[in-house]
Amino acid sequence: MKGLHILILGFVLLQSCEKYPLARVYRVQVLAGNTRHDGVRDTTVHTEDEPFARVQDKAVYVSAVSVPQTYNWRRDTSYGGVTCELLLFKNGDLVQSFKTGESACISAAAQTHHLLGGHLYTEYINGQETVICRDGIEIIRYTGREILRGLLVAEDGVYTLGLDRDEGGFAYRKDGGVLIRQNNCTVFGDFNDPACGSTGALYYNDGSIFFCFRTASACYYVRDSQLNQASSPVGAARLLDFRVFGRDLYFVADYMNTKIVYAPKRNYILPALFPWTDASLLCMNGEVWVIAGSSGSGGTLCCRIEDLPSAGTGAVFPGSDNFIYPLEKSTYAVGYSKGNLRVQDSGGQILFARDSSYYFGRACAAGAGRDFYVLVTPREEGSPPFVWHGGKRDVYDINGYLTAIEVEISLPS
Repeated sequence: MKGLHILILGFVLLQSCEKYPLARVYRVQVLAGNTRHDGVRDTTVHTEDEPFARVQDKAVYVSAVSVPQTYNWRRDTSYGGVTCELLLFKNGDLVQSFKTGESACISAAAQTHHLLGGHLYTEYINGQETVICRDGIEIIRYTGREILRGLLVAEDGVYTLGLDRDEGGFAYRKDGGVLIRQNNCTVFGDFNDPACGSTGALYYNDGSIFFCFRTASACYYVRDSQLNQASSPVGAARLLDFRVFGRDLYFVADYMNTKIVYAPKRNYILPALFPWTDASLLCMNGEVWVIAGSSGSGGTLCCRIEDLPSAGTGAVFPGSDNFIYPLEKSTYAVGYSKGNLRVQDSGGQILFARDSSYYFGRACAAGAGRDFYVLVTPREEGSPPFVWHGGKRDVYDINGYLTAIEVEISLPS
């Protein structure tokens, strides 16, 4: 459910959508050789029927990887040997462009790209070091080969939660310096967890930065840099997720093949609609929700924990390959399996489907308010990637793929 099936694709340039008539096309075409004084290439927006949507109170950021027109990145026979460009667009305009590769310490792999607050953060393992860049400029470098499970930018610095590729365990850092290091443990959450947003396992709660983990015998939560052991209702090894919301502790566990949510006032049992394989907790608008996935041809459950006793088909998205996006106005599911991509809303309606696509993980969709955006990269050669939203398509004329999206809405002053 959490997109682990796409990670294999991620380590081979993330190659991992039926051709549609484009009656209404929004094209963002990068013009080679036209460079501004600041080194960023100009872009020209070509429109048909109506201009590219620009709303003053909305900013849509998209990151993309562009490769030379002569190179077939889908076959990827020369991975690592072809220089790519990592691009950052805002409302269709190119605002950043920089090279990828070892010399730049920037990877072309989509799972290493993180959009936060209109900035593009990248992670890269260079020999025995981890390098983090913001908008192409190195900001953090430290010894250790870590894969980020969380990245949060605060007023006082950049916080990271990295999984050690060689020794296991994690290191919680501020600006590269170690705050907490723990071996032989499991962190709850990552960038593909349906209960986590763009910051992965790190999240704000009650004005502080939190994350949770367990060892074989106990579970813990970290508030800012303070480690706290929690009293678990079951053995730590049975826990599927553990979160702190407000001042309350919530657990979801597998107990005798039954999935149970342990809340402060009462416990809830997940309905036996499918054999649930995992479950995650999130807090939205002050309410605690659970998202659970099944295997095979089952479904994905998404509902408030208070609704679990009566949860039925209305709370379940068909398929076990869904990325879930709970928004304030609706909940969306992006299903992806063997190149088949579908977008469904909480009313059960299929909003978009394509049977020949790449989808590189949770960062490939985002929403705010009533708007939901999905990145689609076609498998067909010569078909440019596009952003689907509200039945429209914003087409990016590049030879490459879209890696992440962020939508920011500013309230009217």
